[in-house]
Amino acid sequence: MEMRSVKILVLGIAGLAAAFLIPAIQGYLLSVMAISPLILLVAGQFWLPRSKRIIQVWFNPIIFELDGELISAEPGTPLGRLSGRDLVYGFFKQWHEFEIVTHRYWLLAGIGLSSLAAVWFAMSVKDGLFAGIGYYYVTGSIWAFVISLAIRWIFERRMLRLEGISMGSFSAKTYSKPAYRQILYHFVDPEGHYRGGCFDSVFCDQSDDMTIIFYDEADPDRSIPASALVFHKLVWKE
Repeated sequence: MEMRSVKILVLGIAGLAAAFLIPAIQGYLLSVMAISPLILLVAGQFWLPRSKRIIQVWFNPIIFELDGELISAEPGTPLGRLSGRDLVYGFFKQWHEFEIVTHRYWLLAGIGLSSLAAVWFAMSVKDGLFAGIGYYYVTGSIWAFVISLAIRWIFERRMLRLEGISMGSFSAKTYSKPAYRQILYHFVDPEGHYRGGCFDSVFCDQSDDMTIIFYDEADPDRSIPASALVFHKLVWKE
């Protein structure tokens, strides 16, 4: 998680602590915290890219090279799978178009409705009902989950604005954490250096073993694989 996301979570925890210690302002603080996920959703919606955007990707076969030579395979044999389509050698050394579309509307709707319900609750109940550390523990846990999804939404919108686009390998392996997958990916930047990363995720396309990478041209280590996007997906245009 980016440092800015961590700061938002820390700020939220501080807000809950202030509401617990200062009852006179708890209603105001909790209302502000409750509306913050919805504000992030709205901000992300008006932040580029738009809900639909066309990108062009050069399919570089370098990811299948071993000691400078292409790995041999029978003609027509799939080399991998990307966005639901099997790839053969004929796909490489040419441009392909993809459309970025918004995905998992039900999850976005859940974030927005949860935020509105929390605002209504914070404004409706009496201050006395907020007493007790147990209440703040439960409220804080729910808020942290919802705000983390909202932060992920706006994070993806920011990352999809990056101009660096490449093709790379992708894998999602089972993990010790329940419901989580360990995401591994790598790609080759324009300088010929191997880049990539590893992180945990609940949502990912487990059928893909190839993916499109969005990365920062000034800092290629800052990247995200399309197959691990939560609220967006790539659709073949051809």
